[in-house]
Amino acid sequence: MKRIFTLLSVLFVFYANAAFSKENIQVMVYSDTGPGGWIHKSIPKGIETVKSIGKTQGWDVDVHYSETSFNRHTLSQYDVVVFLNTTADVLNDDQQKAFEQYIQAGGGYVGTHSASDTEYDWPWYAKLVGGYFKTHPEGVHLAKVNMENTDHPAHIYVEETGIVMDEWYDFQANPRDSKNLTILMTIDESTYEGGGMGTDHPIAWAHEYDGGRAFYTGFGHLFQSDHPFLVKHLTGGIMWAAGAHKDEVSLFDGETLSGWNTVDDDMWRVENGMITGGSLEEVVPTNTFLITDGNYQNFELKFKVRLLGYEGFINSGFQVRSVPVPNSGEMSGYQVDAGDLWWGKIYDEARRNKVVGLSEDMYAVDTAVKRGEWNEYRIIAEGRRIRSWINGVAALDYLEEDESLPQDGHIGIQVHSGGKALVQVKDIRITPTANTPGLPIWAETGMPEG
Repeated sequence: MKRIFTLLSVLFVFYANAAFSKENIQVMVYSDTGPGGWIHKSIPKGIETVKSIGKTQGWDVDVHYSETSFNRHTLSQYDVVVFLNTTADVLNDDQQKAFEQYIQAGGGYVGTHSASDTEYDWPWYAKLVGGYFKTHPEGVHLAKVNMENTDHPAHIYVEETGIVMDEWYDFQANPRDSKNLTILMTIDESTYEGGGMGTDHPIAWAHEYDGGRAFYTGFGHLFQSDHPFLVKHLTGGIMWAAGAHKDEVSLFDGETLSGWNTVDDDMWRVENGMITGGSLEEVVPTNTFLITDGNYQNFELKFKVRLLGYEGFINSGFQVRSVPVPNSGEMSGYQVDAGDLWWGKIYDEARRNKVVGLSEDMYAVDTAVKRGEWNEYRIIAEGRRIRSWINGVAALDYLEEDESLPQDGHIGIQVHSGGKALVQVKDIRITPTANTPGLPIWAETGMPEG
């Protein structure tokens, strides 16, 4: 059990990123030109194209022209940010940091055309966009476009490509050389004059990067209305970057505790569409857990949660890769913590019984917590790494150094003993991802002893 460091009267709240779906995507279009950058005359057409897509799909599309929009509050309102023909240096250091945190919290990026001619002195952005502009033949040219990786979700609406008029960028390095990129389209340099990349000339690609998703297309110099597939191309790209492709599974039906179990039936119930544990009338006598029936190794977990309390030790946590301790109400395994002086920490519950990791910036984590409101929580477990975010702010990045410890198990919600405390959780969703070969699992290492 945790050592109790403080007995504060508090009211806590926290919650996780809203589930992405085709119907509720929030799109921020940003189109700015830095000092000395080329201003594309097609920008208004591009903006109208994205707005039209949004209207058709039922998305909300907002256009921002000022770099001051790149702050935590504004960015957190959007599922995806479109850099529409930006050029040169458009963000200062603080704005760059805010955008990095947005992507790290699961946000999406879409770059069109000269987004690759943007922020040359920002190494993080170089990896995000996937390739920097080098040069292009003078003028616009007709060229044949070919599709690759046709089963990628970004291709959901594009059935075929064809001959297209555009300004064809060469890139400083071949994007295919970056093993993390999925090439979506190439152009055939034999069909136009002046190309400088040879027989392999990628022009559109996508990848998951630093917790988020990035989609880039070299189309957009013209944004012509008769483009044979650009609208379909951008629609799929925006949807993919926003996370609409994910096979997300709900862990709570909003009415029952189906799929969950506990040894403390008197401590857990469903109230007003929320999983509710603990009590504000009586001190919680022992640690109590609500545990999923399912077992998970690698995943992305998102949920909304609030922790209420006014007397004693007000503390909660979320078990991952954990198992019940036999003949006990405890769980053994990693706990992503919640509570005063505990936000941003990970505790090894009933195993090493100590904090094994914490945020590099505890102040930023603490200020991210919206006390008195719901907050967003997101946890990603991948390999031996566990990361978390609170309201879009990176809270934890922990890498397990002990390679003998199991890296699978159940998910659990805890209410800690010693206080009049109530935890409420809703909108719990999990996206399981492929297991990592060779990681130890509880079934092989042996279960904890009761």
